[in-house]
Amino acid sequence: MRNELTPHIDVVFGYLALRLHPDREQARDLCQEVFRAALAGEARMRKVGSTRAWLLTIARRRLADHFRSNGGRVGELTGFEPARADSNERQSGAERVARTLRELTEKERGLLEEKYIDRRSVREMAQERGSSEKAVESALTRARDAFREAYAKLERAQGVRDA
Repeated sequence: MRNELTPHIDVVFGYLALRLHPDREQARDLCQEVFRAALAGEARMRKVGSTRAWLLTIARRRLADHFRSNGGRVGELTGFEPARADSNERQSGAERVARTLRELTEKERGLLEEKYIDRRSVREMAQERGSSEKAVESALTRARDAFREAYAKLERAQGVRDA
């Protein structure tokens, strides 16, 4: 089991470090928690198709727990950092995207983060969930629709015109 997990340490740590920047020590601590949980859930791991996807799911959940226990919002897990934007316009757009993601349900936000931030394939997502690719595609379509609607609502509320 440990041999199956070892190749994924850097990926899991990188995922956590990006979202906890600049607190690398906290990323290390959460990474250890992820692998302890993985070892404790060995029987479950054998049922999933992708070890990497399974570990990243554990990491995502541990990260959400961390933010909740420290008074943060789960929506802060988006990986968007508007302060890094090149211009005020891009910063404003990144802020709207981050705010829009916070308006979605946890399931919708999680699907969009997995697909577009973590760059996971529909196949990986389906294997992890034990569902068909069509079911994941349908859920992604609904999540994108919810995002589009929430983004438009936010733009209207802020008086931003469509491009």
